[in-house]
Amino acid sequence: MTLPPRFIRLSCSQCEGSETLPWEDFLTRLRGSGKFRRNHAPTWEEVASIVEISSEATGCCPTCGLAWTSAAPWTPLDDFESHRRCDVCESIIDAERLEALPETDLCRECASQGGSKADYCPLCGAVTRWDRRTVGNRYRQCCDACGWAG
Repeated sequence: MTLPPRFIRLSCSQCEGSETLPWEDFLTRLRGSGKFRRNHAPTWEEVASIVEISSEATGCCPTCGLAWTSAAPWTPLDDFESHRRCDVCESIIDAERLEALPETDLCRECASQGGSKADYCPLCGAVTRWDRRTVGNRYRQCCDACGWAG
């Protein structure tokens, strides 16, 4: 499962204005207009395929007053160029670590805990844990958030 974008940029084709929102604020707007009430953790792909940009769902451009014409994932340039985030916990990787290991995708803490990327629940997207089955020495993934067991 892919993680949702951190920011969404709403754009107006009329005046070329834009507004940037954190992902959770964007979902709050959509839920306020009756979209995604049951899905608590939609992915960007789900949002993009279902949501039609309209003033009732996303608001209007403050410059010209028309409805936003597009919404897209957005990454701040300074964040993208100067900081890299850990693939597991999404914390910023220390500059010293990146200087010493330029190809690393893990922060110091996650690398010390085994260095593997987390597995995510296919139902709710939470990080899963490995649990020993009651019969034999087999293991299965379990999600504490929703109760899923694979």
